[in-house]
Amino acid sequence: MYKLLVTDLDGTLLDDHGRLPAVNREYIKLLTERGVQVALCSGRSYLSLARFETMLGLDKPGCYGICFNGGIVYDSFSKEIISDIRMGRDVTIELADEIKRVMSDPDLGIGIYVGGVLYSEPASDAISRYACKSGIETTTVDSFSEITDDPSKIVLRGENAPLREVYNGLEEFVKGKCRMYFTSEFLLELIPLDSGKGRGLCILAEKLNIPVSETIAAGDQINDIDMLQAAGMGVAVANAVSEVKAAADYIARANNNEGIIKEIAERFF
Repeated sequence: MYKLLVTDLDGTLLDDHGRLPAVNREYIKLLTERGVQVALCSGRSYLSLARFETMLGLDKPGCYGICFNGGIVYDSFSKEIISDIRMGRDVTIELADEIKRVMSDPDLGIGIYVGGVLYSEPASDAISRYACKSGIETTTVDSFSEITDDPSKIVLRGENAPLREVYNGLEEFVKGKCRMYFTSEFLLELIPLDSGKGRGLCILAEKLNIPVSETIAAGDQINDIDMLQAAGMGVAVANAVSEVKAAADYIARANNNEGIIKEIAERFF
């Protein structure tokens, strides 16, 4: 019997407009009432996840969340940090400098998270729009070199073509320094080497004393693959990219606009 459901947010739990389908809210409530542990797992920060946790009733004692693509596992009621994996400060600044060197589109935005703080350099309109959509604020610095703490991740926001150019230009450089992947068509992220949603799921399962074999994970993007592979049952939503579907144990009939949790609940719980 499955005891823990970990679900991605954007493109999985939320619809194409970033809204929470009522059917997902209904079935998450049903699952939690049956004693199933449910946790959100996203590339977003815990500050950005908080309002969704409240909407879903996942901010009560005994509830947990996973953010920054597995970098932080936390108690969503007390806000206690259970696990916090960071990139070294010097490596992060080196990566940011290399990003600037290889990118040709000045409209691309670069942001660096240090825990719940998102840093940007001046004139980064793309990061300002990203922060607004995520419901968080930015701290502007003249240079990322002013950051003194170890960061959680780097995020690049912009159009897909120039982001692909950056990805190709960084592919060799990032080896041994970080993990890099697209988390949406318009978002490229760099996270710690030893991080990932799969690791976050395993840390949470251990915290809850639930065997990983008794967990289900649902997702749609490249950053969800290791989570689906780590879980006892990996579910790809119908709108998932082909690589995620290939890694999944089960491909859902429902897409993110139709309410994936209903299908998961009826099939596996």
